[in-house]
Amino acid sequence: MKRLFISLYGLLTLALLSLGYGLDQLWQHINSEPAPATASQVQLVRLIKSDLAPLPAGQWQAYLDQHGVKARLLSPSDIQLTTPLRPEQILPLTQGRQDFLLTPLGSQLLLIGPFEEGPRASSFGLEALFFILLALFVLLWQWPLARELAALKKAAQAFGRGFWQQRVKVRRGGYLSDLAQSFNRMAQRIEQLLADQALMTRAVSHDLRTPLTRLRFALAMNGKGPHSDSIKADLDYLEQIIDHWSQFHELEAVDSIQHQTIALPAFLAKLLAGEAVQISGVLPATLAADPHLLTRCLQNLLDNAKRYAKAQIRLGWQDGALYLEDDGPGLSEEEKQRATQLFYRGDSARNQDQAPHLGLGLAMCARIMHLHGGELHLEDSPLGGARIVLDFGQ
Repeated sequence: MKRLFISLYGLLTLALLSLGYGLDQLWQHINSEPAPATASQVQLVRLIKSDLAPLPAGQWQAYLDQHGVKARLLSPSDIQLTTPLRPEQILPLTQGRQDFLLTPLGSQLLLIGPFEEGPRASSFGLEALFFILLALFVLLWQWPLARELAALKKAAQAFGRGFWQQRVKVRRGGYLSDLAQSFNRMAQRIEQLLADQALMTRAVSHDLRTPLTRLRFALAMNGKGPHSDSIKADLDYLEQIIDHWSQFHELEAVDSIQHQTIALPAFLAKLLAGEAVQISGVLPATLAADPHLLTRCLQNLLDNAKRYAKAQIRLGWQDGALYLEDDGPGLSEEEKQRATQLFYRGDSARNQDQAPHLGLGLAMCARIMHLHGGELHLEDSPLGGARIVLDFGQ
């Protein structure tokens, strides 16, 4: 709003100054002819002539200087006139902002002036008042526009963060009412697409679980066979895909969470019970977060760490962020950039072992951090593996 006000006010001020100066110059050009001599000026010329009449011409300038009269004598050749002056003619002249009177005196010309102008009242106060009033009018015009722009910006930012139900309040007769309505229609279509996608995912998940259950039952009825373990592993993998995909779409449908004050040391002690995880550094006493989502996030990270770690997993707190790291193979620069994308599986994930890997865990964690207003970063660990940083922005 500040930039909009300054730019608009500056534009109007520059336009007014330019127009004012141009019109002033045009007016001066049109009215460049000096005004005729006033009655007092005519009387002054006659008085000076009457005082000089008894004196010889050679004493006129000395008389004028002696009596402090602002006048001097000129010869006709000193000034260019288009037509000669008549004996009693008085010709007003203007040079810059100074006024003079020119009249014939014998064979010479008498130039009287410049005339002093009376003190003028300063117009600075009026000019300042004019620009203050101009600023108020610009502000009155701009305020509704700036308010609508701010509302539209806020709604777009919230929608970009995943708050799919965010809408812009349409003000009747507003400057941006058409744009606000277009934004709302776009948001409604996107929200509907996401809802349809989530509904389809739930329906497909439900339809897939039924034959999976039948296959498990048939496998159990047939007893132990040469391929029973591999079939069971494939069934587990399919069910894991369904579970993770359903969980991810549940997160996509969430646009806000309820932060709770978590006693972080006790929370982590319960989560890591029985796990070979070292605690590094001093943990904060509390953390504002959703305990259910934070548990899901940390459990995914812990599963990844156990999957790739050689012998050491460490959890700690540093610079206002929670991190989990391991001494595994680590991540390449490309993997750091793409690991939070859906279904991305880097080389280390493919080559570590033959166990199936979905490529959804870090994407879910990134979404959970996004809902918390924070970010997930991937870094190199001093242990030699990967460090996953959960920055809550607190």
